Amino acid sequence: MRPFPAILPIIALLASCTVSLYPPPLDSSFRLQLNRAYYGLTNDKRIYFQDGERIAWNLIDRWKTYCAIYLFDPTRGTNQTVAIEPGGFALSQVRLGFVPFYEPLGGPAFESGAILRASFDFMDRSTYYLYRVEMRLTSSDQPHVNSLSCYRLWDETGNRYPTLADMRRALGEVASLVAPSD
Repeated sequence: MRPFPAILPIIALLASCTVSLYPPPLDSSFRLQLNRAYYGLTNDKRIYFQDGERIAWNLIDRWKTYCAIYLFDPTRGTNQTVAIEPGGFALSQVRLGFVPFYEPLGGPAFESGAILRASFDFMDRSTYYLYRVEMRLTSSDQPHVNSLSCYRLWDETGNRYPTLADMRRALGEVASLVAPSD
């Protein structure tokens, strides 16, 4: 019997525990109110927002909070267009997650040769972490609008997830995260 497959459930359990140590900054009692329309969007696409403006992927400042709305209509191909109209969306699920990114200990000099690089893999260290708050969206009028995710990079572990204020600042007047009491 190989020990590697037996350890996978343990790793998954530990990973899920580390993600759930912190409470999400909002819950499924909130709703998203989209205030602007966007047309000519490609199906199976994310559109990004930062500082209250729609922004291209390559212009995002990843050290500041930014958000992305994910669009996908399974009845259409990925090359077909979809639109988003102003309207309300229920939050059906809120999850936290993070992804560590790694850089070789020796920096770019170790990238020159695959053999040299492979021999130093054990010395890799996490350089930064991408923290995410993901909200599943539900709307009978616009079922192709699937989720809103807000992200931020940080260079150490901990509760570095975007806060409600961070997410509201990233969305600006484009959309509002509305509390049940509002």
